[in-house]
Amino acid sequence: MPIFTGITFIYQSLATMTGYWSMPLLMALVFIFSFTAIVSNYAYLDSSLRFFVPQSVKLK
Repeated sequence: MPIFTGITFIYQSLATMTGYWSMPLLMALVFIFSFTAIVSNYAYLDSSLRFFVPQSVKLK
């Protein structure tokens, strides 16, 4: 029996429990997680810039 690590381990466990339709579900979940992480980091950056940079300074 091969030893799986990382995302392969998660995929194989999902495939064992739910069948092979779980790959699109896993891809969608990873995409949603990464997309929301990028959007939230952009919001944190915008908030930090508004706090630390005075309003009179124009950012290019």
